[in-house]
Amino acid sequence: ADDLWRRFERIEQLLVERGFMDGWSLTARGATLRSIFHESDVLVAECVGEGLFDGLDEREISALASCFVHEDRPGRTESAVSAPTRRLATRISSLRRSARDLGRHQRRLGLPEVRIPSPSVVAHVYEWSRGDALADVLCSDDVAAGDFVRVLKQTADLLRQVATVASHPDTARVATRA
Repeated sequence: ADDLWRRFERIEQLLVERGFMDGWSLTARGATLRSIFHESDVLVAECVGEGLFDGLDEREISALASCFVHEDRPGRTESAVSAPTRRLATRISSLRRSARDLGRHQRRLGLPEVRIPSPSVVAHVYEWSRGDALADVLCSDDVAAGDFVRVLKQTADLLRQVATVASHPDTARVATRA
């Protein structure tokens, strides 16, 4: 019970220090976090708050959201970000920088670190969102069709959540359409 209480206190401290709580009250950022149901919920909420999803088109927002849901297979080395647009590449870099910052904060508090988002299916999701045929999207890489479909379903779910909490109406509309 002491271990559970200590963990709870550390999570509370993280939420206070990152601006999600003020004492026992939720801040505006905390209200956003309350509506995110994802293993990287704090990171997603921070990225929404930082405007990382703002100003993207449907293809770009889908591709960016896929970074949160796709996990590279163990042993796969991290490759350079190969994003279809410069704007998307910039957002992915910002996302990964935010994840590393959050991970350092979690480590300092003795909490498990957030998983660094993976951009390895970004180009595939972008192509699929553009309307390319599934066979064409998957022929160029080692992504299995079943894995890709799972990524698409989880990405769609995350985009629904982003649409719900986005402060900019345009971002909510783009996330809903995506």
